[in-house]
Amino acid sequence: MLRWIALGLSLMLAGCSRSVPQEELDRATEAVRVGLNAWKNGDMPAKLKNAEPPVTFSDDEWSNGKFKLLAFEIKKTEGKPNQPLRCTVQLTLQDRRGKKLERDAVYEVRNGSPAVVARDPYY
Repeated sequence: MLRWIALGLSLMLAGCSRSVPQEELDRATEAVRVGLNAWKNGDMPAKLKNAEPPVTFSDDEWSNGKFKLLAFEIKKTEGKPNQPLRCTVQLTLQDRRGKKLERDAVYEVRNGSPAVVARDPYY
């Protein structure tokens, strides 16, 4: 009987340990990096559709022109299978009056062609 319990527990743990392949995490990180570099360089989100890799990027602070992106640091990219991946980033922004501020942001990423990146408004 103990063998059956041990077998059941090991099968449950094996099912819970599925993870996203590193290649998928790297692709998501690259999509975020491509988008944030474009923002930092003063480009508009629509230009990313012709980027390599192609990206559809949504961030209201970028598209409404409220902030300029001075710098960014990608902290981590993580996720679960069959769900959008999440990329945590520290942004250094400048408002229209020249005031600098740092914000943490989380971007949800769906890999594909194009990759779809959207800022999590609740983070």
